[in-house]
Amino acid sequence: MSNKTLKKGELGSLREINKRNQELYYNIGKLVTTKDQIDEQVSKFYSELKELEEEQEVMFTRIKEEYGEGNINLETGEFTPSK
Repeated sequence: MSNKTLKKGELGSLREINKRNQELYYNIGKLVTTKDQIDEQVSKFYSELKELEEEQEVMFTRIKEEYGEGNINLETGEFTPSK
């Protein structure tokens, strides 16, 4: 059996399909990398949020020990005892 050469249009179509296939894999890879970076950043923010919530609880405990039960106006700093 002898080798045969594809027609110009067939070869062009196969090259275009191969090119698009490579582009899609490249774009998928970029998106996965970006998603991983976003997931990492979100995880970092959740950790920071948890730390702040713990810090807030410590502050509320200290204030409660000193002033008792009540509400705090964060704008003025005014403490209003609970009735």
